[in-house]
Amino acid sequence: MRGGLLRRGALRPSARTAYPERYWQEVRGLRRKLATALMITGSATALTGAWALARGPLLLAALAGALFLYVSISVPFALRDVSIARVVPYLEREVDGPYTLCNGDALARQLLRLDEFAARHGVPILSHFGFNDDLLGEKVVWHPAGDGVAAISSLEEALRSSPERLPDSHAILTELGQIRLRLEAAQKEGVRFCLHFRQGDSISGHEMSLRQGVY
Repeated sequence: MRGGLLRRGALRPSARTAYPERYWQEVRGLRRKLATALMITGSATALTGAWALARGPLLLAALAGALFLYVSISVPFALRDVSIARVVPYLEREVDGPYTLCNGDALARQLLRLDEFAARHGVPILSHFGFNDDLLGEKVVWHPAGDGVAAISSLEEALRSSPERLPDSHAILTELGQIRLRLEAAQKEGVRFCLHFRQGDSISGHEMSLRQGVY
């Protein structure tokens, strides 16, 4: 997903992806902000350059041009970052088990198809456990970890036994297994969970200090 991002069309809906609507809302919102930033800095550069050529302070024009160049270079990196999405467990407190924050990209990429598959086969859908984010001002809905273990186990069984194949099915099963192991550890300690749909490839200590739970 990360390589050849713009060329492969990861930033627009396609037959290869089944991201939820919240993914595309974030992408569209960032595109609008970046387009506005380019328009403002581009206009400022053009006006400053014209004024500098007439009046002589070329250093000011060079600084405006450097700002526009910086914004232009930053655009593809910002688009690439927002295109990276993962479905990850969010816990009331830290527990043992595999570290899952860096996984879940196949689950995010095929989430709509996976939920449709679960509904057809009569097993709980993954989205039932998400995706409210307290950092966005949304009310977190905690679930018993045992409910998540049971739901994921049922989904894994359905995926393995069904002749119907989903894109990225092997990666989906691997990521479901990792989340299940983490939730099994949470179940033993009585820790509740929910699922988050994260976009972006970074996390900071400051962010975690503001959060109710942990990844």
